[in-house]
Amino acid sequence: MDLRARLESDMKRALRARDSIRLETVRGIRGALRNREIEIGAVLADDGILRVIRTLMKQRVDAIEQYQKAGREDLAAKRELSARSSRAIYRRRRTPPRPNGWSGRRSPGSKRRAPRTWVG
Repeated sequence: MDLRARLESDMKRALRARDSIRLETVRGIRGALRNREIEIGAVLADDGILRVIRTLMKQRVDAIEQYQKAGREDLAAKRELSARSSRAIYRRRRTPPRPNGWSGRRSPGSKRRAPRTWVG
């Protein structure tokens, strides 16, 4: 599953769970992706998507610092939750596939065999 499809499924999962912070984070990422694609005039690949997510993470960290300097701890706490959520998305997306081709938690022994073709 590519990053764009995973972001879509994350958004649906956040909607179902009524997780407003995660939903806001995923919507912000998708909006930034659309804006970036409009700027460059092409669809972003996975590395471009990761670059946009990394930029948003840096912006959230800067916003947290600014809110703390201004004495707005309530807004800083909200941005901290959003930053944690985007860090989790970034880390999960960045993990490389395992050498044997498995990307999930299941063991290779549980892999479904290919259907047999009968001759005759």
